[in-house]
Formats: sequence, structure tokens, C-alpha cells
Amino acid sequence: MDEINNINSKELLELIDKKEDIQIIDVRIIAGTDLPFEASIFIPFDKLTKNIDKISREKKVIFICDTGANSFFAVKILQQFHNFTNLWNLKGGIDKYKIDNKIDLQ
Repeated sequence: MDEINNINSKELLELIDKKEDIQIIDVRIIAGTDLPFEASIFIPFDKLTKNIDKISREKKVIFICDTGANSFFAVKILQQFHNFTNLWNLKGGIDKYKIDNKIDLQ
């Protein structure tokens, strides 16, 4: 599987506003306090494969990081080597989410 699913910031905001049953996983190396929404769980990118059991195989799972790079690779690795089919990358990451949704967090 070469392609990965991407979700943009507006689509994620809609899912959050509708209170959809999703799992959001923050894969930044260090957990930040700057999230404009509550992440379901924090799994640092370098600890991802040791925490596979914490990742839902039923829900839509959205991976986030600051720019979308680590979350992209997290989705790619889990799809390719662990047979996940329900994963999405937040394209542009948290930084773009905040810009698109006019959120100012300092």
C-alpha cells in the first residue's frame, strides 16, 4: 500500500465538532500543551511500534504532529508493516490546523 489517507484541518474540525468517535494520536517526540483539541493519546514517534496495542483498528485514527511529517511516516509504517487500514494523517499538522481555523495559542 503506497498511498496514505490524509485529512485536512477543516475536515478534522468538522469531526471534532460533530463529536465523531475517532482516535487522535499525537506522535510528536515531546508532548506539547499547544493542542487546540484534546488528543486521545500521546505516543512519541520513536515509541510507536512498541505501542501498537493502544491504536484502534475499528475507529478512524488520525495521527498528528507539528507539521504533518512524523504523522505521515507513522501512518505509512503502520499500514505497510502492521496492516492497519483505518489510519489518517493530518496534512500540514497542528501548525496548519491552527492557521486554517484561526486559532492563536501561545
